[in-house]
Amino acid sequence: MHKLNKTYQYYENVNLALANQLPESVEILDVGCGYGAIWEKFKHTKNHVLGLDSSEAPLKVAKDRMNEVCLANITDAGEVEKVLKDRKFDLIVLADILEHVYDPFSTLSIYKPYLKPGGKFLISIPNIGVWYFRLSILFGQFNYSDSGILDRTHIRFFTLESFRKLLHAANLKIIKEDFNPGIFTAFVPIIRAMNEKKSKDQPVDPKSIYESKLNKIYLKYVFPIERVICSIRKSLFAFQLIFVAENLEK
Repeated sequence: MHKLNKTYQYYENVNLALANQLPESVEILDVGCGYGAIWEKFKHTKNHVLGLDSSEAPLKVAKDRMNEVCLANITDAGEVEKVLKDRKFDLIVLADILEHVYDPFSTLSIYKPYLKPGGKFLISIPNIGVWYFRLSILFGQFNYSDSGILDRTHIRFFTLESFRKLLHAANLKIIKEDFNPGIFTAFVPIIRAMNEKKSKDQPVDPKSIYESKLNKIYLKYVFPIERVICSIRKSLFAFQLIFVAENLEK
């Protein structure tokens, strides 16, 4: 679900904590797959991945990163049924999607029938309880941006506890929780601005930050330490929260 305008600069990133929860040799439905950046890394696994998105442009890129793609309004149960029909999946991924929809509860309900027996949801959401957002609120700041916690396309906001309650209300049992740390993510907007200034009027490579030397150094040396620190209190220090959940309804 990525609708870009003329002033929006899209950057690719890989949700590492979510990627660590991916099984192998299963049927996967990626709801709101966008450009499917995560699947470029995993496209040679034995998984069969179907990407579903509401926007046609990202699917032109995503089709080369997963086995198949379908265009449909992901919050319209009728449209979803037309493209998925009676298909069932071992895993349904909603990676940073539920914050973009008006009714996350109903969206989860749409996809329950497409789970195989024993199938699971793999969900990630941004954590509005992260430390730097709490600090910005303390100083009266609530400014939308092109990315991050206050991405201007976000409609709903969740803390760790509020999302747990949503999953419980949707009759989903949480099997596992994980997170992506949110200490150095506070500096990402600065890095983006520097990157765009450097490129001047030239198109910016969407992979320019994720594949940069600086990010590789961060992932190798800083990220593991950051995860340890954030694990002390993920409700405060996590940028993204990841949940594996199973349907309790038979």
